[in-house]
Amino acid sequence: MDKYHNRVEWKHKIRGYILDVDENDQSKLLVFFRPTFEEELNDSGNRFKTVILRSLVKGALFTCHGHPLSGHAGRSKTLDRAKHLYYWPRMDCDVRH
Repeated sequence: MDKYHNRVEWKHKIRGYILDVDENDQSKLLVFFRPTFEEELNDSGNRFKTVILRSLVKGALFTCHGHPLSGHAGRSKTLDRAKHLYYWPRMDCDVRH
């Protein structure tokens, strides 16, 4: 199986896991990040990312883009910041809009 298919399979598993999470069960709001490509490793070495529920996406985007300490970066820098800390389905699309 090539790298692309491994990546798609991994994202599909995570997406299913997120959709099954009860918002009141906070123990399931972290996922272990297993990068399939070397460039997906983040600088801190932190392999845990917070899973952002759909209801919390706006707050996460504000933290990465709109907060005074975030520097009001452009789309690509905001997306990099978000991917460094969080995971949620359709992240790329949400940052673009």
